[in-house]
Amino acid sequence: MRDEDDNLLQFAIQQSLLDAGTESDQVTIWEALTNSRPVSGHIQSPLYEDDSQLERAIQESMSISLAGGEEGDPASPLSVSPSDPGANSPPSYSSVAEPRMPGAFSAVNSFDEQLRIAMELSCREQEKMDRVRQQEAEELERILQLSLLEK
Repeated sequence: MRDEDDNLLQFAIQQSLLDAGTESDQVTIWEALTNSRPVSGHIQSPLYEDDSQLERAIQESMSISLAGGEEGDPASPLSVSPSDPGANSPPSYSSVAEPRMPGAFSAVNSFDEQLRIAMELSCREQEKMDRVRQQEAEELERILQLSLLEK
């Protein structure tokens, strides 16, 4: 079902670009979703410039994070603490089985690839948040048990 939604979204974006005559132009994800495009020849709004800078920063961050995570870089923002019980368990997202070439993330150009990477990072972040919530729940349970023992 998810693949159907992704394919339908991609088709809608491509049709929109064909209708607008800008199929060879690159668009940001925000432009694709909102069907907006800055007017050529006019000064770009600060909001559009911020979106462009944000998108470039996200792409750079993704390429650094994913490249660093594959090399086992200890400074990787995706690394977890050794005290985390789930730190040694493999990630559960499905794209981990996909083969990757070294340096494949240095120049992410296609929308599909950007979407896949964003979804992969989202899965990693969600798993990290779930582990933190689980740790907090366990810690709260221990605190409650200790407080009951003291009474």
